[in-house]
Amino acid sequence: MSLLPSVLLAASCVACRCTLARCPTCRDSPELGRMLSQLQLGGKQVFLLTNSLYDYTDTVMTFLLGAEWIDYFYLVICGARKPGFLLDPYLPLFQVRLDDCSLTNIEVGGSQQQAAALLGQGKVFQGGNWNHLHKLLNLQSGADLMYVGDHMYSDILRSKRTLGWRTMLVIPELADELHQAQLAEEMQLHIHDLQATRADLDARLQSACMRKLTLLQEPGSSASDVHECEDELSEIRAEQKSSSAKLRAAIQQHHEAFHPVWGRIFKAGHQNSRWAQQVENYACLYTARAVNLAFVTPEASFRVLTDMMPHDRAGGISPAPADVDESA
Repeated sequence: MSLLPSVLLAASCVACRCTLARCPTCRDSPELGRMLSQLQLGGKQVFLLTNSLYDYTDTVMTFLLGAEWIDYFYLVICGARKPGFLLDPYLPLFQVRLDDCSLTNIEVGGSQQQAAALLGQGKVFQGGNWNHLHKLLNLQSGADLMYVGDHMYSDILRSKRTLGWRTMLVIPELADELHQAQLAEEMQLHIHDLQATRADLDARLQSACMRKLTLLQEPGSSASDVHECEDELSEIRAEQKSSSAKLRAAIQQHHEAFHPVWGRIFKAGHQNSRWAQQVENYACLYTARAVNLAFVTPEASFRVLTDMMPHDRAGGISPAPADVDESA
């Protein structure tokens, strides 16, 4: 499944506030301009969609990309009032006059010629809704658009669930999470060893319990055999208690290595956190920085891992590795 559509790609929906402007790497690196240029050269219609008004957008984007920043985008929509932009099909669209920031009320026709004529008059707009965006981009399906944002509810959830857009969620905390995971790799391996030990003890306990039940059901079993089995059970339970205590301590240490209170942002104990579930359900891609798109070609296709259920793992099935397909 291609997650970089061939028609267009949304640059950063909140570039003027969080995703780019507050990212030191984006401010101090040429990667942002290179990424936008690569997408344009790859035939993508790159647009900027932000809730900020044009005067503020112009100030921040000039700081990031220079005075000619608008040239990086096919169109710009300011004052979008998300998530209303993604939900209300009746919000009006205005064209922004760049000389005095005044607004002109416009109607977007359904033909490609009308949209091209409107963009020829100016490609900076204010307000509007997703219908206007689809018409200006001559978009036939929401699946042909990839939308990049850093807010789960205002950006990703609504655009994915309501409009069927492809989505990429920017999670700045992910960089620190991955870095800490590398530092805590030995802790994680130790936890896996302790879990394997506990699983072995669980299996031994079940086996001993079954032997005891079998002895109790057999008329010819001696009391000494039953007592011997009970002693073995007591020994295994003691080992199991000690192993569980060591495992709890190791998990707590690993938890605090990421954050003394919250631990890992994608985990709640052994399971994925509610946040992680939302990322899985609504984000086609997620990354720490929007400019990471500069490190793949505009023709790249990202493929998902195979979903696994407990019985799949019991059958020895392993998830297929993710890959990046550079073919057209």
